[in-house]
Amino acid sequence: MKRQSKTAGPAAELRRRAKHRLREQPGTSARTESHAAGQRLLQELQIHKIELELQNEELKASKAELDAGLEKYTNLYDFAPVGYFTLAIDGSIQQVNLTGTTLVGIGRSQLVGRRFGVLVAVELRPAFNVFLKQVFAGDDKQSSDFELQREGLPPLIVNIEARCLLNGLECHAVVVDITKRKQAEAKVLTSEVRYRRLFEAAQDGVLLVDPGTRKITDANPFMTKLLGYSHDELTGKELFEIGLLKDEAASREMFQKLKKQHQIRYDELPLESEEGQHQQVEVVANLYQENGHQVIQCNIRDITKRKQAEDILRRNEALFTALLAQAPIGVYVVDAQFRLQQVNPRALSIFNHIHPLVGRDFSEIIHILWPKRIADQLEKLFRHTLATGEPYQSPEFEEQRQDISVKEVYEWQIQRVTLPSGEYRVVCFFNNITERKQAEQAQRHLDVMTASNAKLKKEIIHRQTVETALTKSEQRALHLLEQSRELQKKLRHVSHQILHAQEDLRKQISHELHD
Repeated sequence: MKRQSKTAGPAAELRRRAKHRLREQPGTSARTESHAAGQRLLQELQIHKIELELQNEELKASKAELDAGLEKYTNLYDFAPVGYFTLAIDGSIQQVNLTGTTLVGIGRSQLVGRRFGVLVAVELRPAFNVFLKQVFAGDDKQSSDFELQREGLPPLIVNIEARCLLNGLECHAVVVDITKRKQAEAKVLTSEVRYRRLFEAAQDGVLLVDPGTRKITDANPFMTKLLGYSHDELTGKELFEIGLLKDEAASREMFQKLKKQHQIRYDELPLESEEGQHQQVEVVANLYQENGHQVIQCNIRDITKRKQAEDILRRNEALFTALLAQAPIGVYVVDAQFRLQQVNPRALSIFNHIHPLVGRDFSEIIHILWPKRIADQLEKLFRHTLATGEPYQSPEFEEQRQDISVKEVYEWQIQRVTLPSGEYRVVCFFNNITERKQAEQAQRHLDVMTASNAKLKKEIIHRQTVETALTKSEQRALHLLEQSRELQKKLRHVSHQILHAQEDLRKQISHELHD
């Protein structure tokens, strides 16, 4: 009776709807009024037919709704972001969704009926068996992490959360891939270990300070060594109490700046150790979040030796600059970027027509001074020395400058030097010997002229001697000529006498012959 009462309501409603549909059919109302008795059976049959049609429609709608719900459930089950497994009490897989098959890398047909334990890493199988027993031993949900071995794929770390069903023969297990999470946790753990090692082994002092109380919460060993305090003595003190800041007001000022800027740097702060040793330190303070709490980290570096080295370097640079300025020859320096870095006063006169000079590309400078052919050779020599460290000493260099159109002569050499920072420089030492060469040439010309004058003097003396000898010879020749003339005169007289004598003799002979 109770069941009939439940079904009577829907049946009456169904009959009411059938009668209403029958009345709506054309011609039905007139036929039923005129033939009420004869047509009652036909009407009942028609009503019953309509009830069946209505039930069929409702069944179709219910089936469509069930199919849609089943499809939705199947999609939710198969394409859920986690693996769903239904396991029997012996651990065999009864059901599994697509995500579960993807996790283990095995198809559903091959997976159903297989023991889940064989998918677990060998060394973890005993733990998995214990876990499965705990699941079937009670109604509480059990959760644990396991590593799954997959054929041809890397191992997978999963979290399995399982609960026994009401029948006590099966359990639902939710398998979630936590490989990336575990790797991230491992990285975080590794980072924490590395951070702690860096913190402990750092060669700079590190202090952790609570921004609220301004007190030191932790200090690394180097800091305790630097200050001479133990770790317990440092913990709980404010920065000004260990001599890092001059007073409490300065400490408060630093914390106020940190809240606004999140980072503060002090290049030089005096620090006094427990033994009274004075040091200079460099402090960098950072404000950051750690597990939702603000933390101040102060990195403290002892720069005493560096400051001493900087003072020595400054003195050396001043000495080098002084020596460079007073050098009797021209000196200039080219840096590793091939820029003219430094020029002494003796060298400035060579670069008078080049502006700007210091800091300019040295290749541009030498191409302004010299023709391209010569400038290219010089650039190659400088770059070679800068790269290899091989010095170069030039023979006498004589070329016409391009900027002033004057031929000049130089003696020069280049060497590479290494600065304390490890950077290279090329230093050029040169001397303009144009005037000296001109003086030497003038001296050579003068020497030639002097030698020529001496030779001329000798020639003059020789000529004077020859002239004197010629004069004497001429006088003697004149005397001899006079003597010759006298002799000729006497000879003519003698000849005349001889002729007269011969004539007289011929006449006498003639007379005698005549006679």
